[in-house]
Order: sequence, then structure tokens, then C-alpha cells
Amino acid sequence: LNDGAVNHVYAGPKDLALLSKVSGDFGNNNKTPLEDIVSYGILDFVSGMIKPIAQFMLKALRAINHVTHNFGWSIVILTVALNMLFFPLRWRSSIIMKRAAAMAPRMKDLQERMKKLDKNDPRMLDLQKEQIALMKEGNPLMGCLPLLLQMPFFIAVFAILTVSIEVRNAPFIGWIHDLSSMDPYYILPIVMCVTMMAQTALTPSTADPIQKKVQYVMPLILTVAFFRTAPAGLVLYWMVSNLVGVAQQYIINRLNPTNPPAAAADTSGSDGPGPKSPKGRPKSPKGRKTKEALAN
Repeated sequence: LNDGAVNHVYAGPKDLALLSKVSGDFGNNNKTPLEDIVSYGILDFVSGMIKPIAQFMLKALRAINHVTHNFGWSIVILTVALNMLFFPLRWRSSIIMKRAAAMAPRMKDLQERMKKLDKNDPRMLDLQKEQIALMKEGNPLMGCLPLLLQMPFFIAVFAILTVSIEVRNAPFIGWIHDLSSMDPYYILPIVMCVTMMAQTALTPSTADPIQKKVQYVMPLILTVAFFRTAPAGLVLYWMVSNLVGVAQQYIINRLNPTNPPAAAADTSGSDGPGPKSPKGRPKSPKGRKTKEALAN
């Protein structure tokens, strides 16, 4: 108000398209755009990375809705498209995890043999070299990396379905009259929980039986603690993502069945007397017969 200056005030819904337009009308293009005032709750701590992706995803959702005229089906199409885009990463991750799972028995055998040896035992170095070789060939941590690359995009969709006004009072099908409210009959959360368990069953893992049981319990805990009362649009997104993930994992498992490497077949781990191979394993009878034949 000083020196005749004009101050602009915006009062209205946090619609990104409207905020962008108003920001231009205010001559605010070269400053902080008004669409950046939208808060993404607890995800604001990574706002520098999430916000641009979230804004892009929201524009994509609105564009799809111009065709479907139903935000529920728009969420389904966006989720399927997003999962298909990252299918190569899922494929790569699954191959690595399958390889790591196939080598897990051999790795466990090496660890048990190493426990029985003294640190100064010459055989310890051979076992350590073999352990490093196995880790390079099937490291489960490398299987997680492709999945981490897609997390910002899935978190962004999670954010826009939690805070955006587009799905407010938006119906889907049947009993879902408001995608911003919880499912009154808990049908979507139940289906989502089942699909999470199915995805867990199909996804290769190096977890032992006890850890595997915990992985099956987690979907139940998440469903009861959070998704049971979460907005129907968010549960729909998660459920469809799980369904696509189950289908993709089934295809990957059919095209790439788990075949343990030949090296993992020898798990005798004998540390007793007898000739040893360079890896610390007993030489096979076939190898000894070949040498005897050459000697004769």
C-alpha cells in the first residue's frame, strides 16, 4: 500500500491450472509461481524432486480425464501406463533377484564353512574370493536399484491423489461416489490387500521362511492401519498398480524361470582331507579319472 503500490491477493481452490493462470495475471512468472504453494504434506521434505513430477502427473491425469470424463478410470489408465513405462526396470530387478535367490544356498554354505576356519587358515582366502565372486554375480542390493529409480514417480501419484482437489466428490463406479473419501464397504482395500500378497508370492526374494511370512503379514498391517480409511482414489491407484505388477511378474517368471547356476549344485562344503580345487571344493571323481587316464 506504500507509494501507491498494488498488492494482489488470491483466494480460491488449489487448482494447479487455475493457480498457474492467476500467477501469470499477477505478473509473477519470474518469481515463485503460485502453483508451488500447494503443500504435499509429509512429502514436502523432498518437494524439490517430487513437486515437478507431481505437477506433471496431475496434468497427465487431467488430460486423460478429458477423454474418459471419469477420474476413476483416468487413475486406472495413468497407473497402467506408469507401470508399463517402468516394466523394463521391473524385468531387470527380477532377473537380478532370481539370480541372487538361486545363489543363496551356496552363499549360506560358504558362510558356514568360513565359520569353521581360523582367520589365518590359507583356505579362508579362497572362500572369501568365491564369496566375492558370488556377490558380484547375484547381489540382491542391485536388484533393488531399478525399483528405487521409479519410486519418485509412484510417490508423486500418491501425493496428488492425497492433496489434489480434482478427485473431490468425483464418482467412479457403483458404490464409489467420492474418490476423495474412503470406500464405505472396504471392497477396494480388501482387493488391494489380496493383490499385495499375490505380488509378494510371485516376486523372487532371498528372504528365509520366517522373513517371507513377515512379508505376507505386512499387507494386512498396511491395509488395517492405513488403506482401510484412505481415500478411494489412492486405494484404487495402489490396487491397480498391484494388479499390473502381478501380471508383469507372472510373465517374467514364465519367460525367465528360476534355474540355479551349475556352480551352486556342489554344496558339499567338505573341509576334511582330500584334494581340493582352487575354490576349496573337493575335486570330482571325473576329474581324477581323467588325470589317471592321461598318466597311463
